[in-house]
Amino acid sequence: MQADLPAARLAALLATFRAEMTSFLEGMVPQTDRAALAAEAHRMAGSAGVFGAMQLTQRLREAQVFVPEASPDELTELRAALTACWTAAEAALRDVPEPPQRRAV
Repeated sequence: MQADLPAARLAALLATFRAEMTSFLEGMVPQTDRAALAAEAHRMAGSAGVFGAMQLTQRLREAQVFVPEASPDELTELRAALTACWTAAEAALRDVPEPPQRRAV
């Protein structure tokens, strides 16, 4: 992907993905609408796949199926597993530079 996009654009997309993944995990609590959570897991799996985070992609696909019927305890366990997987994926993605800061002129 780095060969196809300018570095600043790639970094901006990755920053968006990081923010969305963090938000997804923070919202993964038993009180969350399960259908909406499953739909977001599907969307995040697609994003993870774009960045080559294949283990995270697979875990999110599994979550998409599992979330609607998961007990509160199972959802908490799933969140912990996804968080660990995300931590590993994010570490691997750290080589992508952050977008440059815009300066006021």
